[in-house]
Amino acid sequence: FQTARYGMGVLALLPQMGSSYTAVVRDGTYQGQRFTLPKALAEGFVLAVNRTENDDLLVRISKSAGMESQTEVRLVVQANGEVQQAIKLPISNASISFNITQEKLMTGINQLTLFTADNKPLAERLVFVQPKQVQTILESDKPEYATRDLIKLQFDNVANIVGGYSVAVVKADKVTLAEEKQLSIYANLLLSSDLKGNIEEPNYYFTGDYVNKAAELDALLLSQGWRRFNWTEVLAGNVPAPKHVAEQGLEINGKITSLLLGKPVAGAKIKLLAAK
Repeated sequence: FQTARYGMGVLALLPQMGSSYTAVVRDGTYQGQRFTLPKALAEGFVLAVNRTENDDLLVRISKSAGMESQTEVRLVVQANGEVQQAIKLPISNASISFNITQEKLMTGINQLTLFTADNKPLAERLVFVQPKQVQTILESDKPEYATRDLIKLQFDNVANIVGGYSVAVVKADKVTLAEEKQLSIYANLLLSSDLKGNIEEPNYYFTGDYVNKAAELDALLLSQGWRRFNWTEVLAGNVPAPKHVAEQGLEINGKITSLLLGKPVAGAKIKLLAAK
């Protein structure tokens, strides 16, 4: 097997108990390096999620032969920190499959977590739902302009969707980075802000023909699972205290001292002047 652009990839493997598996790098900086894969567990559950032709999710839950006593599981779907669905599923057979329509999923990262009937976490899968593209038209009144010409732009929201829109104008010769290497509000809100760890060039997954990059984005989410919190601690009510106090507004803190002695000055009046 081989990796995609950023060193990630997906392959199917059915490990056998008692066997060891090692991945060997054939080229690049790590040529010849060997990585031992985790040992196969004696029993457990597998949560697999795949796309259908109409972009719905096909969810398949499988259990090993040693899990006959587990006759019910629960699937919780979250997005943006809110529970979207909580489904009780009887699982008397070795596996069950069902669809989740795209309309029931939120735009961006959706977190699917599988629990036992007594709320013990079994498996987790992150999936990404692309937002529906809004067709817009932005036209100028002339193809070329002279120095200091008045430029008139006509913006047309074809679908008449209410929202906040903005237009940025930059000099083309000043933009040296490729679009996929640039920072993007879009990629930040939908992807990098909701994942733990570094993401190389997050805007890459949203530029050009992003449909063909869906498999690469899926590989990213597969490698970034089980993030942010520990389910066992959360369900037990052991929520950690915030590391930083919540901001209530814009505050400026400081200390006024005299120039000569460096002692605090009581009752000092301060003026803040904005340069621009």
